[in-house]
Amino acid sequence: MRSSDRDVLRVLARSPQWHAKQLSDIMTQDPVTTTPDMLISAAVREMLAKRINCLPVVAADGGLCGILTSTDLLKALERLQTLIEKSKMPT
Repeated sequence: MRSSDRDVLRVLARSPQWHAKQLSDIMTQDPVTTTPDMLISAAVREMLAKRINCLPVVAADGGLCGILTSTDLLKALERLQTLIEKSKMPT
């Protein structure tokens, strides 16, 4: 279970007693997750289909390995695009 920035902002906007809430009151139940061995394209499809900007990466033992964000994906795209553009430049 996790609490995203959207979860927190939703509670702040809707509840005058937000300061008395516990994370368990506002966090997303059963979040969408991925594994370290998932293909990048599959993770991107999942994020687009679910309209989410981050995906917790969970190991086989259930431990959190990290978080894949849309910013991570944009950085990877930028690096790839730069390599493609450089390879097409006349020498």
